[in-house]
Amino acid sequence: MTWSDITIIYLACGAPFGVYSFLAYRHREDKVWIRSLLTALFWIPFALRLLLSSLTEKLNQNEFFINFLGGRNDESLISAKKSFEIYLPRNGYSMSLYELREIINRYSGLTLARNAKAKGPAGHEQEIFRIDARTGSNISAVCLNRRNHSKLSFHQKESRNDFLEAFSNLLNKENEDLLGKKAIEFVKLLKDEEALASIQTILETSSRNTSERNVKELENDLWKPERPIQPKDEPIPLRLKTLTAMANARTKD
Repeated sequence: MTWSDITIIYLACGAPFGVYSFLAYRHREDKVWIRSLLTALFWIPFALRLLLSSLTEKLNQNEFFINFLGGRNDESLISAKKSFEIYLPRNGYSMSLYELREIINRYSGLTLARNAKAKGPAGHEQEIFRIDARTGSNISAVCLNRRNHSKLSFHQKESRNDFLEAFSNLLNKENEDLLGKKAIEFVKLLKDEEALASIQTILETSSRNTSERNVKELENDLWKPERPIQPKDEPIPLRLKTLTAMANARTKD
């Protein structure tokens, strides 16, 4: 490899940084082409600064909180999600194992994303309006952030309803206690108070229905009316027949 090849490769690597610098500062500086040219020629320091800025930005955004700060509960969360699979009947149930996993994973992912909402607009939300270079870009970014959070909350509520429906279908008299505890632990890890209240309501309703069924069964056993048994026709003894005939003869006389 000659020096000309190295120079071509070096300039080819720096060209994207020069274009990025031009697009980012074209409305802020008069001689933006000078800045872009210097960035393309000395792109290594610019690339390092851009990388550091990107890492710093991610530390303050949702992705970091979901993937790293929330990692302390990753093992517990994975174990809690898998614990629901053992309560899925192999026969006679309309939901497959993959559908159950999809419901649980979608609900947990959307709930974590909703809980990890940053205080302000994320970097990608600000970048759209910053490139456009119009006045009021910060306000526009805030509006976009609110819109995105509203959509996220809507989908999270739908996923929660799907999870609660699946939980109700899995619940029965035999697994009520164990499955109820697993579901409560799961939603507590996700810090979803609304789901916790709904699960407790479902468990109370299920327990009350079970008690009513038991009372009715016990009532039928205790207060079951005894039906009279019809006696069988027994043959009349011979002596009784003779006495009856003699009595009839005396009556005729």
